[in-house]
Amino acid sequence: MENQPDFNRLFAPIRIGAMTVKNRIVLPAMGTRLADRQGYLTDRLIAYYRERARGGAGYLTVEHACVHPSGRAHENMVGLYDDRYIEGFARLAEAVHQEGAKVVVQLNHAGRQTLSTITGEQPVAPSAVACPIMKEVPRALTADEIPGLVDAFCQAALRVKASGCDGVEFHMARGYLFCQFLSPHANQRQDEYGGDVLRRCRFALAVLESVRRQVGPDFPLICRISADEMVAGGLRIDESKIIARHLQKAGADAIHVSACTYASYAYNMPCYYLEEGCFAHLAAEIKSVVDVPVIAVGRIRTPSKAESLLQSGQADLVAMGRALIADPFLPQKSFSGAVAAIRPCLSCNRCFESISQDKLTCAVNPDVGVEIRSKTSLALKRKQLLVVGAGPGGMEAAKVAAERGHRVVLYEAQQQLGGQLRQASLPPMKTVFRELIAYYQHLLPQRGVEIITGQACTVDVVHRQKPDAVIIATGSHCCTLETSPVCDNVANYSEAFNNCANLGDPILIIGGGPKGAELADYLASLGKTVTIVERLRKIGLGLPTSIRFHLEKRLRQAQVNIMIRTEVLDVISGGAIVKARGAEKELSGFNTVVLAVGRTPDTALNHELKELALPVYVVGDASRPRGVKEAVAAGAGIARQL
Repeated sequence: MENQPDFNRLFAPIRIGAMTVKNRIVLPAMGTRLADRQGYLTDRLIAYYRERARGGAGYLTVEHACVHPSGRAHENMVGLYDDRYIEGFARLAEAVHQEGAKVVVQLNHAGRQTLSTITGEQPVAPSAVACPIMKEVPRALTADEIPGLVDAFCQAALRVKASGCDGVEFHMARGYLFCQFLSPHANQRQDEYGGDVLRRCRFALAVLESVRRQVGPDFPLICRISADEMVAGGLRIDESKIIARHLQKAGADAIHVSACTYASYAYNMPCYYLEEGCFAHLAAEIKSVVDVPVIAVGRIRTPSKAESLLQSGQADLVAMGRALIADPFLPQKSFSGAVAAIRPCLSCNRCFESISQDKLTCAVNPDVGVEIRSKTSLALKRKQLLVVGAGPGGMEAAKVAAERGHRVVLYEAQQQLGGQLRQASLPPMKTVFRELIAYYQHLLPQRGVEIITGQACTVDVVHRQKPDAVIIATGSHCCTLETSPVCDNVANYSEAFNNCANLGDPILIIGGGPKGAELADYLASLGKTVTIVERLRKIGLGLPTSIRFHLEKRLRQAQVNIMIRTEVLDVISGGAIVKARGAEKELSGFNTVVLAVGRTPDTALNHELKELALPVYVVGDASRPRGVKEAVAAGAGIARQL
């Protein structure tokens, strides 16, 4: 296998201290909540990391491990504050090493970014200043307590070394305890641990120097910093460059350059509204003042972007977190030239949302978190399967079924594959969704799926095909409202998306959910004058919080008129009758009224097929209108049962 010339830098080995890494691709530490409630590594968690090692990443960083019970950030946080955790990390190290990768463990203490309901005690921090998100006022650590925390990090690092893992990363970023000491926003101390930047470094340097003495010179120590906290009064790059130089002097073998805190959550996990490689400029600044390798992070989705950052000298390694969640085999596919076969990360932050609600999942990869049991295996009996509808659910079902050895025919009434994905890719900054369509367009023929487009699948077609089973993924229809009188200038939001250039201006959008809000953004970007009416307290509810933040910001900047807590009583010619704060009023003067009031499943074919003695399965919006993640998961799940 020859290395692709376009990725020469990406696949060049590099040394971090005494550790040689086979390529420059890093899996950064990201919470999965796959540990058990006592913090032990589970088989599911080890399988998750093993899969990313098998996929070819140079080294993996295990999600933040708690060095002291007072520092638990959440339930199911990995533990490392007792020797009993060593055995689990030894199993993890063996699994990762068998796949040819290195494994580094991130050590952390949450400080004020936790709650007493999680730790069982009042959170501790450098100062009694509450996190703007968690809101619980922490107890300021006394100077006498700090050496005990230094020792906690030392003991945890020694456990990592004893387990056979290859190094540790100190989580000095994202607003946790180290970052709180470093930050002028969070650290209001007047003693030797607060004040100017050198005194605010004292805790981090004490940990680094102490750990270096105890683990020896050949055990890699990496520091992850928030070079810009993106909060008022927080760390900025000038001070972070000073901090980085001191960390190197104290024994750091690499600097991993991140940004943000909980308070700057909308930028913490960069979504599709932010540019790719959005924190790379910070890595370049740090690289200009240190001699150790620098790792860049921040929506680095593709091997081409990763290579360009390395070639430009902005960083020495690239952390590709969500990209490796979406496709663990991105490194292997890039190296072998199979870039078109990489399952793309959408930067949709459904993964981030899932962690806050339960355990890690991914919109495009239904195997995330269940790698231990979700391998695609050949079916015991080869079947003839008919998949109706080429949206994300139907395409995933066809792909997985074909991989299991079934003969699959995929029908799509439209001329092109994609279903709702095509509409989803139209709003500004969302063209990334087209990459998912391209992924399926590339893979489905390779897997032997016969694709028939521009032809609706009817009962007669089913009779002709004589399938053993039918998977219905026909999607959904836009809901309507009773309008009085019938108005020529009323459209549903699908019609508006598909005919935006011809819509009369100004435009009233009834319904400010995800579809209505994104349509408003799209129309405003075309120079249209837009008003949204939404009965709930916010627009875009149902979107991940970070996505909604940026969408609302865009709408405000575009001067879209947003009317929340406003109920539509009736649609009239050129407007609507609405009720807000108990008072009715008429909205008029609109040339177009768009209804964005939800979707209802397309069940027509399902009902028609009930007369046939044939197994029928319904996935995606045809079952219940939701998102890409739910459609993909349902499609894969059904295909694995057949």
